[in-house]
Amino acid sequence: MNKPLGEESDYAMLTLNGVFVLLVLVPVIEEFVFRGVFMFGKNRYWSMVYIPVVVFVGITLFKLPLGTNMIMVISLLVGMSSFLFYSSIKSFIRMNSLLMIVLMALLFSVGHIHNYETWDLNSYLGLLPRLTGGLFFGYAAVKYSLWAAMGFHFGNNLIVVLLAFLQQVIVTGGV
Repeated sequence: MNKPLGEESDYAMLTLNGVFVLLVLVPVIEEFVFRGVFMFGKNRYWSMVYIPVVVFVGITLFKLPLGTNMIMVISLLVGMSSFLFYSSIKSFIRMNSLLMIVLMALLFSVGHIHNYETWDLNSYLGLLPRLTGGLFFGYAAVKYSLWAAMGFHFGNNLIVVLLAFLQQVIVTGGV
């Protein structure tokens, strides 16, 4: 008997909207959040956009009990302070780029914890490919650009979508 590679809920993503989210929105948003920090060298105003978005996404992702107005105020304050301390933040990131790549890869990996229902050895091992991907995407963002990291993330997700599609077609006989 051929057992599907994924869960039934994974195949629910094989819709036009689901594929768009996986191939476009997820790479753009995740790379902006996890590798956008390497764009600090571009200009001072980048920090006013990047840090508030990360704070907003972080608070939303972890569902902290703050109201929307409070989230916006915190994000704005963090953005203003990053603007004021831009040169210090920029020099720290440049001097510690390897540390930042590893840190962001760890956060990227941990950010995918919601993919697992239980915590056992398989769940911990399941974070390793995401850590490896995060390291690779971080290297691509530093060496080339944030767009390159987004492109590689798109390619990675495309492989997953194609494998799920092929699994659905070959094993179960349809989409």
